[in-house]
Amino acid sequence: MAKSVLLLLAAVWLVWPATHLQRSVTAQGLETSDYLLGAGSAATAAEFETFEDALALLNSGGRGRGGRGGVSNLGGFRGLKDFEQFQAAYYYIGGSPRAYESSNPSQTPVPDGAERGLNYVPQPNDQKLCSTCVGQAVATAAQISLAYALRRPVEQLPVSPLSIYYCAQGGRTCLTGWDIQPALLQLENNPQLLLPKKCFDAANARDTEAELSDWSSTCATAAAGSTKPECKAITKEHPKYKCTYKSLSGFYQIQQAIRRSGAVITRIAMPDDFEVQFNHTKRFTSGLELPPYRFNTSAKVAYAHAAVITGYDNDNFTWMILNSYGRGDAADQTRLRGGVTADGMFKIYMGLAGVGTPEKSYAVLCQPAAGTTDNLHGEESWLQRHRKPVDDDGLPPGIKPEQQCYKYTAVTGDTVADIVDHFDLDIRAFVRKNADVVGELANLTFKWPMTLRAEELASVLRIVTTATEGVAKQAPFFACSYFEASGKEATVECNSVEAAENSACEAKGIVAWFAKESNVTTVDLSHNRLSGGLPVQLAAKWRNIDELLLSNNR
Repeated sequence: MAKSVLLLLAAVWLVWPATHLQRSVTAQGLETSDYLLGAGSAATAAEFETFEDALALLNSGGRGRGGRGGVSNLGGFRGLKDFEQFQAAYYYIGGSPRAYESSNPSQTPVPDGAERGLNYVPQPNDQKLCSTCVGQAVATAAQISLAYALRRPVEQLPVSPLSIYYCAQGGRTCLTGWDIQPALLQLENNPQLLLPKKCFDAANARDTEAELSDWSSTCATAAAGSTKPECKAITKEHPKYKCTYKSLSGFYQIQQAIRRSGAVITRIAMPDDFEVQFNHTKRFTSGLELPPYRFNTSAKVAYAHAAVITGYDNDNFTWMILNSYGRGDAADQTRLRGGVTADGMFKIYMGLAGVGTPEKSYAVLCQPAAGTTDNLHGEESWLQRHRKPVDDDGLPPGIKPEQQCYKYTAVTGDTVADIVDHFDLDIRAFVRKNADVVGELANLTFKWPMTLRAEELASVLRIVTTATEGVAKQAPFFACSYFEASGKEATVECNSVEAAENSACEAKGIVAWFAKESNVTTVDLSHNRLSGGLPVQLAAKWRNIDELLLSNNR
């Protein structure tokens, strides 16, 4: 039976030709270049191929077509790390909701005492004609993250994008532009930039925009416009909020971050037909109700942009994006020819326009700073409400309080990914430790798309053997089929990490690689939904669960 360490394709990074870009501009605020945009688009397309392969494996019950990479990466295996990353991706994709949107109260975190979640997506910011999209995206992601952490309405936590943009080092003006990572680094090192909107007088900022003799004049004038005592009290030593950030390298990580903190900042290579597909007739319709942006072979990159991803739909391969062009129905909306929707949102098919570019997409995690009203003693009380220590009386036999056990009550809609994320666990380890609880599944059959040389077979087997050592009862092997002179099909097995011993498969050509183990289950996370309190039942074909192993605890 198939077991826990999936012997599947590794993360595939295809070599795509760099897209020729007609021009490179920063008109919407994201610094860029032809080289970076081309590389980003190619990496995004390659990541989508890998993501699509993982979904296909989930939907087919473990029968994959194999990596689509060239021989240079062994059909998908470049190394142990890539293989392990794909395992994690496969588990996460299967163990997560197939669709999620941070504005959907039926899916989002539930405040204490409430029966359902909140809409955590705020009204869209409007950058007007300025190149402040990075500041807008960073502020929006921070605002959503704070709302997720505190389980509070997002409207109660407005964050000023212009404070981040104008007051950070760099002397930016309306048309300067910025890039995502430098902006996040500034925010992490200078938490006082994260101001409520009421603490930054945007009107004063516009009045001083033309004054270039003093780079700090815009920020100083705007800050001085607020006379509220609570604003004056926000300093670098005593900030109101603190944020950290992390670069994301895969679609599954982006989806994980959206479920954990509500949004992910992404770069977008905006196509020149965006305003055509979202023309002026779409201004009064929600972007979630409109068809996604589609691939157009004649479209060229018009400008670089930054926005936030607030949701995804794996069945339809789409991202949900909150833009910074304001609401289409706003009285002061200047984009009357198109490019804006009623709620400032739009959908786009995965793999397009560089959305989710590996290493150019960022998760942001924000929380109230120690000493503030919401975190007076630095105890992070919002976490304690959701993760409660187990009392001595409630411990299972043999478990001691000092082992850091926690209560967790599963609710309808919880998934394996929810459990893993909640306790900051390694999902691969979680699957292995719970193998005896969830039952067994069918064998995996993985078809390779090419004939590998003997040394390539050995390299693949070496990688998989290393990853499955100590968990799989039977070592992985290749089953190579060929036709004899009589026309009869025959099969030969190759299972050695020594290239010379795999010559039989090299000569015959590979049709399929079968992974067979019988010790640790590969949990079919595609249907792995928890409901009610523990004990729970994962799926109809599995028996009831009495417990889940959380790290080393029960």
